[in-house]
Amino acid sequence: MQVSRTDPRLLIKLFENEVPEIHDGTVVIRNCVREAGDRAKVAVHSLDPDVDPVGACVGLKGSRVQAIIRELKNEKIDIVRYSDDPAQFIANALNPAKAIRVNLGDPEGRRVEVVVDDEQPSVAIGKRGQNVRLAAKLTGWNIDVRSEADKRREAEVATWARPSRKLLSRPSPPRGGGAAAPPHSWSEAPGPGRGSGCNPGGSSCALAGYPEREIPTLSLPSNYAGGGPKRRTRTWPSA
Repeated sequence: MQVSRTDPRLLIKLFENEVPEIHDGTVVIRNCVREAGDRAKVAVHSLDPDVDPVGACVGLKGSRVQAIIRELKNEKIDIVRYSDDPAQFIANALNPAKAIRVNLGDPEGRRVEVVVDDEQPSVAIGKRGQNVRLAAKLTGWNIDVRSEADKRREAEVATWARPSRKLLSRPSPPRGGGAAAPPHSWSEAPGPGRGSGCNPGGSSCALAGYPEREIPTLSLPSNYAGGGPKRRTRTWPSA
């Protein structure tokens, strides 16, 4: 028979020896994951509503869990409360980070998005991703940690990416009653041009439903020869 100190079952047996509530079955260890010699997470559940499972494992002033930590050569142990609600269980598993909300976006793919405060993404992810990695193994969900600032930026990008709609308003009815003037519609306007009531080369232009108006002309003096004011030039001698 081979005995390994890296096996999670070793940690479960140590808890059974140190915690009477686990030994008699009042508190149940639902899952246990480890990165041996560094850190572990244990999910506990109480069958008695009057017994706090986390407090029973920690002991008075941490005496019970500290004895197990010394046995494992100062391996850090996170004791989390198990819950049948996946969102609550995932939030508990990310301890010591505090989850603001948990979005179960893809239950079939078991992918979840956890939003934390702007100062806590590094706490939730942990050193070299250890905290979120152990939480994912403990819960069986793929966890994506996002900050509130990231979610705000995503919402702003989504808002600006929406296509704008041009609203066309019909003109208001004329004063004194009568039917309202038709909208500006170049396709309904008469004339040889596409959708316009303008006479090419003429001096008038009209839109559909609106009276024809004269285009003002610019009067020029009879001695006007065209062109603008002449510029003074200076000729440099060639070399």
